[in-house]
Amino acid sequence: GALATAITIDEDEVELSGSKGVTIAGGDLTFSTAGQGVHLGVTTPTAANLLDDYEEGTWTATLYGTTTPGSITQTGYYTKVGRSVDAYVYVANKNTTGFAGAISLGGLPFASLSRTVGSVLFYAMAANEHGASVYTGSSATTLHAVATRDAAAWASVQHSAGTARYMVASISYIAA
Repeated sequence: GALATAITIDEDEVELSGSKGVTIAGGDLTFSTAGQGVHLGVTTPTAANLLDDYEEGTWTATLYGTTTPGSITQTGYYTKVGRSVDAYVYVANKNTTGFAGAISLGGLPFASLSRTVGSVLFYAMAANEHGASVYTGSSATTLHAVATRDAAAWASVQHSAGTARYMVASISYIAA
């Protein structure tokens, strides 16, 4: 048969000419310098198709009241792909005695690009609420619990302070 060039190596790049793609039998694909990524779904690289950040981790969520602060910390979890962040925290069986005012949750792992809405569920933590929404403002790392009833305007959810309080909050947002 005729010879064909399958791999071309020069000082700046490696080009594979085959049609089967690249298979890595074991190990990881690791770049030797930070800030590099993979262009997905294109034959000409563009910034819009560059996947250059992925991480999973924990964050320290701080629950507090806006009138009488108090504070409780709880470990939350997040996944970040590019600038898209999914954050979650479960606050379980906490004593919020002494808390007053609106329910807020600080410490998001990354500041938000713009106002974003997520969800929150309560058990005995909020006065007259079982579920509500959370939002964060632009360039913020704090979630605020809000709810609306009977077509009324959004209002801050107030603490129902005491023992054995629970809350689950999750939000997906774009990092600044």
